Amino acid sequence: MIWQLPGCCRYSGSGICAGHGASARKRQGKHVSQKIKAPNQKGNGFLWGIVALVVIVIVVVAVIVVNNRKDSDSIDIASEDVNFGISYDAGVVTLKNDKATDSTPVADIFEDYACPHCADLVEADHADMKTALDDGKLVVKLHTVNILDGDGKGNIKPGPATMGGAAQLAIAETGDAAAFWAIHDYVFGNQNEVYRNWDYADYADAADQLGVDKGTVDAIRDGSVKDKYLDTFADNVKTMNDKGAQGTPAIYVDGQEMPIQKDPNDASKVKNWIPDVVKN
Repeated sequence: MIWQLPGCCRYSGSGICAGHGASARKRQGKHVSQKIKAPNQKGNGFLWGIVALVVIVIVVVAVIVVNNRKDSDSIDIASEDVNFGISYDAGVVTLKNDKATDSTPVADIFEDYACPHCADLVEADHADMKTALDDGKLVVKLHTVNILDGDGKGNIKPGPATMGGAAQLAIAETGDAAAFWAIHDYVFGNQNEVYRNWDYADYADAADQLGVDKGTVDAIRDGSVKDKYLDTFADNVKTMNDKGAQGTPAIYVDGQEMPIQKDPNDASKVKNWIPDVVKN
């Protein structure tokens, strides 16, 4: 499909502005002809020009790589005190304060670390969720999936979703609730940056910065966490499908699906669901 804006060039596949027609091709041919003659006219000057151009390209690429590396090296994730614990069992991460009772609402949340709608949900609910967890008024069970690394046919090619999920499940197994929460908030809150630039080393650096034990940091850094949790992701996807969820995010409170709604005050955002569940 060709898209064209009024008064603008459209992409024709050749890199030539299609709207200019034959005259554009004619001018291009003229330029090519002149360039072919250039070596005989300029001699060594032409070769030096090519060399200079190559050097400039290399420098530009190097600067881009270095800047991206600087962005990664400057990761600064704020540690946040949490008043709840974390446990991991059979692929499920449970966040819970000891004050929670059998009557405390339990929210099962299916999320994908590469899912933009999950990021929208975290933006809406993370502050109130933390307060509710700290106060023992809510129990949260996180089911991490990696469907955004799939091709829509059930085939998974591990990528950003797998990477983020595996790193976080490894941290959850250490029992470090503060580190898990801080990285969870950061990754979803800066999803575009993380999706484009982070690798396992970045997740390891973040975990190390937050005091996660060396063995876990090393397992994240070398990527071995990926293979460890691939079956876990598949099991969580099956659980999600069995519940009838159409995708992520999906929320079930005490076993009942909670529809995710738009913020009534801003239709571009997701509604914070916590006040509907946690009654003060």
